[in-house]
Amino acid sequence: MRCPSRSPATPPGRRCWAATSWLFNAIVAASFLSVVEGIGLAATIGIFLVVCVASLFISLAYVPETRQVELEDIEKDVLAGKALRRLGA
Repeated sequence: MRCPSRSPATPPGRRCWAATSWLFNAIVAASFLSVVEGIGLAATIGIFLVVCVASLFISLAYVPETRQVELEDIEKDVLAGKALRRLGA
């Protein structure tokens, strides 16, 4: 996936995050009222709650923490075959 590139001063990761955030916010905004009319407010909020909690657990389980890890160290670990979940460790 290629992320939008408008400003060279903004890192590509941040552009991807912003594009993804806008996309999912648009999906929620476009579908919210229709879903509320179809199944009610409480059930709609419940569905969104379940999706958010599931995404939290998926992120915790599969997305590696790479804060304060040099890009070169991440590349070295990937090329060495280290498990993706353990890249930041």
